[in-house]
Amino acid sequence: DYSDIMPELNLGWLAMFGNGGVGKTRLSLELARKLSQKGWLAGFVPGDALDNWFYSPSFNSWSPSANTLMIIDNAARKSEILTKLLVHFATQNPPFKFRVRVILIERRAAVEAGWLGELLSGVEEEHWHSVHRSMDVPLRLGFPGRDNPEGTMVSIVKAAMGGWSKLTGKQPPELPQMNREALSSLRLNTDLNPVFLQLAALKACESGSATNITDWPKGQLLHWAVNRERTFIRAHCPKSSDSILVERAAAIIAFTGARAAADNNFSELIKKDALLMGASENSVENTLAGLSLVAGKTGEGGRTIFVPIAHDLVNGAFGVIVLGEYRDVMEKTLSATINFDPEPVWLSLIRTTGDLSGVDGFATVKDWLDLVLAERPVDELIRVSRYTSMKNSNLAAFGVALHETMVIKLPQSPSYAPVRADTMNRLSVANFELGAINAALEIAKRAVEAYEKLAQENPAYRARLANCLNNMAAFYAISGKPIDAARAETRVVEIRRELLKGEDSGQMRAELAGAWTNLAASFIRAGYYERAMEASANGLDLWEKLARSSPQAFIPGFAQCLLNSSIAHFRLGRLDEATRLCDRATGFFRDLAERNPDAFDSELGAALSNMAGYLGLAGKRQKSLAAAEEAANIYERLSLRNPETFAEDLALSQNNLAAELIRSGQLQRAEKAARKSVEIYAKLMSGMRMRFASPYAVALSNLAIASNKRISPDQALSSAQKSAEIHEQLASVRPDGYADRNAAVKISLARVMSDVGMAQKALPIAAAAIAAYEKLVQEKPGLFELDLACALGQAAEAHRAAGEIDDARNHYRRALDLLKIPMEKNPECAIPVLATLASAYMKICKDTATAPATDILLYYEKVLSFLLKAQKGK
Repeated sequence: DYSDIMPELNLGWLAMFGNGGVGKTRLSLELARKLSQKGWLAGFVPGDALDNWFYSPSFNSWSPSANTLMIIDNAARKSEILTKLLVHFATQNPPFKFRVRVILIERRAAVEAGWLGELLSGVEEEHWHSVHRSMDVPLRLGFPGRDNPEGTMVSIVKAAMGGWSKLTGKQPPELPQMNREALSSLRLNTDLNPVFLQLAALKACESGSATNITDWPKGQLLHWAVNRERTFIRAHCPKSSDSILVERAAAIIAFTGARAAADNNFSELIKKDALLMGASENSVENTLAGLSLVAGKTGEGGRTIFVPIAHDLVNGAFGVIVLGEYRDVMEKTLSATINFDPEPVWLSLIRTTGDLSGVDGFATVKDWLDLVLAERPVDELIRVSRYTSMKNSNLAAFGVALHETMVIKLPQSPSYAPVRADTMNRLSVANFELGAINAALEIAKRAVEAYEKLAQENPAYRARLANCLNNMAAFYAISGKPIDAARAETRVVEIRRELLKGEDSGQMRAELAGAWTNLAASFIRAGYYERAMEASANGLDLWEKLARSSPQAFIPGFAQCLLNSSIAHFRLGRLDEATRLCDRATGFFRDLAERNPDAFDSELGAALSNMAGYLGLAGKRQKSLAAAEEAANIYERLSLRNPETFAEDLALSQNNLAAELIRSGQLQRAEKAARKSVEIYAKLMSGMRMRFASPYAVALSNLAIASNKRISPDQALSSAQKSAEIHEQLASVRPDGYADRNAAVKISLARVMSDVGMAQKALPIAAAAIAAYEKLVQEKPGLFELDLACALGQAAEAHRAAGEIDDARNHYRRALDLLKIPMEKNPECAIPVLATLASAYMKICKDTATAPATDILLYYEKVLSFLLKAQKGK
């Protein structure tokens, strides 16, 4: 219950975001209804009413007469006012007698960028703590049915059919048998979106048959819904009105929003459209009369209000289809509509573009605004840029067109230099979302150069330079250039530290904490684990202080930094500390995911995947397998709902699951998981080869190990060889970054070759892997001894399979001797390896009637005896 969150505070607020149709408005209305039953004043605050209230003389003296919930839709267009509103409520002195809760609704929301980032960055330092302390973690709404998507789909369809039956008094058609194939088809065609599921149900009811309900794609459903609306208009339009002009007037309302019938400016807009269509001026009165019958509602004081179609998706589709039928006048009509009321019209056009991009039958929206952009004044385009979320792939093509137009139209005068730099930065992000990674990187470099110049002339631009560098670092990382990414992130940290020295504010501390976190991730990708550990330690120090003062706002950043730190510690061989940090991060993400699953399930899955690896190496097989299975289940569920977004995570989780199943000896299940991972990575590799090469190679290695060598020897061998080839190539480009992984896949290849009867050919490969590990042990003492011991054990098996028994025995003995170092440093990891090596060594000694090395065995007997006593003492 949102009303119970932070009950001690005057103000509590959150941003609720999600795609069109997921139920943001419906959920908010349900919350308002329930709170109203408890005596709250609760409901939506229209945008115009918010403006009028905020700027009225009575606002500063306002005090709630009861607990109050305000719901504000389309928050992006109000970020400046909302900043002042939240500051006013959060800093009341004396406090209100009643609680105020505010929900801000938008399609997208991120604390580090966009409208929400601007809202938070606009808070002055003296009020910063109060506003952040009252902020809840942004609530991301995905489509319903997190735990049972198929069952939820069917429930929504049945509920819609039931509602139709109740309204019409008719019996709905029977649903076909919903087997797995049918449910999969329904999911793919509707994206689990409740609006499309409801449209499918209504289409089935009105056609009298649900036989093909699972086969109707989104575009077809929207076209059906639009045709339904057009049929209604034509049926109710008076004979004196031209139904085509009335339809077009209704389409214009789709983008202007509700308008008073007495609004002369709106009448002029309808007149312009009629003239563009070749109608006479006299037709306007009849068009408005027809519009009153089909879209008119009675408002306050008996006024007639023209209202758009109820749901945004259908409303936007109606506008696009109707206006798009006359492409020769569409551009002029859209321009006239924008002139009528630029801000809300642009917001509606942008929202519709995002909603319908990629939907079959709506190719129009891909470029329908391009010619309009070319004719608009540059200062207007600058404002439009602020409304447009660049981190939205559905708006990527529009974002590229918008910002390319701005680059051409922006004046070359020095006063526009900051806008030009910002435009280049936004253009780079739009290209990235469009999948043009190389273009994004090159444009980001130009944006960085522009901001470097601005920052030299005016230090106030250093913060924007840091933001731009952060984007460039992300593009470098995606392009498989982690060292370049780390260099860029290092520069970000330097700038953020300088800014904090000049202004020690909460906002600056939060931005520096985020920069340290990103730098740690970059160092991890680059293989600089010591530096990653130092960066994450600096970040943790800042995050912990921030989280203590405002937990709701900063726990997510703190948890991510903990996870980065755990990975760095693990790579440095500090398994206990890695496990402790990861366990803490997992706990935070689990709490966040329970309250906000659509936003944090993915992060929980990532933490669990790492935790599984740590526990597996510590010999805690049951716990590690449970964590790996939970992570895999999370990403299976997420990929069902959004396959493109979570393909990489699903592949990694299946790969990690395969590794834990191999450790547990469940090779049949491991082979299935590894094969699935390999298949996904193979598809991903076709687009971005370097980025996915390493995990793809690891998945191939796991598939090789898990494969049944008797039934599928060719699969095992080809997978292992391909994995080794990829890592050899990666190591040739970046020896420091891939030396350990290259050695690991080599020893895996030797093991597979030995298992499929190629032991003699496996020996030189095993020797090369051992030599690589020996070099790593010399360069980084204390870090790779356990890996070298395992490699020696694998090599011993190959020698034994080749009939070289003395060499096998010597390799086992050397492995046991080397294992002393990790045994003393991290016994939990070393004991499972000791058990395997000691057993194999004793067996080969017995088979060859050779006395084992008593000094080694006595040493381990003493160590194990000591550890057993210590454990009993605990």
